[in-house]
Amino acid sequence: MVSALHIYPSPFTHESRILKETRSLVESGLFDDIVVGAVWEEGLAEHEELDASRKVWRVRLRSRRLRGTFGKLLRFAEWYVRILLRFRRNPPDFISCHSLSGLPLGALFHVFLRSRIIYDTHELETETQSTVGIRRTLSKLVERALIRRAEAVIVVGESIAEWYRKTYDLVEVHVVRNIPTTTGTAPVKTDRLRRAFGLKDSAMLFICQGMVDEGRGIRIILDAFAEAPPDRHLVILGYGPLVSEVMQRASLHPNVHYHPAVPPGELLEYTAGADVGLSLIENTSLSYFYSLPNKMFEYILSGIPVVVSDFPDMAAVVDRLGCGWKSSVDAASVSTLVCSLSREDVAMRAGRALKSAASLSWRSEEMVLVSLYQRLLAAS
Repeated sequence: MVSALHIYPSPFTHESRILKETRSLVESGLFDDIVVGAVWEEGLAEHEELDASRKVWRVRLRSRRLRGTFGKLLRFAEWYVRILLRFRRNPPDFISCHSLSGLPLGALFHVFLRSRIIYDTHELETETQSTVGIRRTLSKLVERALIRRAEAVIVVGESIAEWYRKTYDLVEVHVVRNIPTTTGTAPVKTDRLRRAFGLKDSAMLFICQGMVDEGRGIRIILDAFAEAPPDRHLVILGYGPLVSEVMQRASLHPNVHYHPAVPPGELLEYTAGADVGLSLIENTSLSYFYSLPNKMFEYILSGIPVVVSDFPDMAAVVDRLGCGWKSSVDAASVSTLVCSLSREDVAMRAGRALKSAASLSWRSEEMVLVSLYQRLLAAS
């Protein structure tokens, strides 16, 4: 019986990547038992069974109400200790660390319980916009000290993979892109978005979905559409700290709309009702510059063309598939592009997006993941 522990210090409510990976590993027959170690918060179940082989354990921390830097350090320490104590008698064969903050815990499992480490980072951890000053210095020291204990590093894009190879002189760095799972059937155009805002078929509808947060181009997009013709409409769909600002802008501009986040299983149905998807990440960090956002793939899989930041990995997808446009991430450039798009150009690139969707699937990423674990298990 082969077991794995996936650790991620979050409440585990929207972590689609971990859900996809663990499902693939169970369905491959490689693992019989997988536990996701997360953090409990009010309103969530402490123990949740995803299926017969996958469970979530949200650790209920006594220190959860402590604030400040000391409180945060104490919460991590308690989280580490509680997880170590639970598995000390029956350690997992593999521990998959889905963040840099989990890597020290992985190292403890490796040293004291002989578990094998996989570092499955969701971004370029030491180069994010929130990792600055002493925090960045400490993050780099921790990652450099511990990353070689991992038997493999898994990342979301080729530029990030190359950065890890060069920075730490690593060989076992593997790219598993964050492509959504689909039913395999062609997306069906719906009018759910248009009906929600009373839009006519003649309106050209742009959508920006996902986190409504800093660095996601939200204000730039809002500024661009404030100057757009009245037939160019924008829907921002999601949740995050900038929602109130989006709603305030929507009250001033009749072509700007806000829609709350929808359940993941319904998202592509909403997305397919738009004409163009916007994936405009700002160059506020190297992690963002090298990013390959999930929503870019969601747009393509929904059969709509995409406008992306002219950054290496996003631009490479659009150039290869011909399913969209690249833009500098400033209001003037975005506005010029939005105003210049014709119905014929959008339809042509939508056709390419629809054709490209067949070559983009979680199945291809799953094969990389499963092959890696097969090789590691065979070598044990």
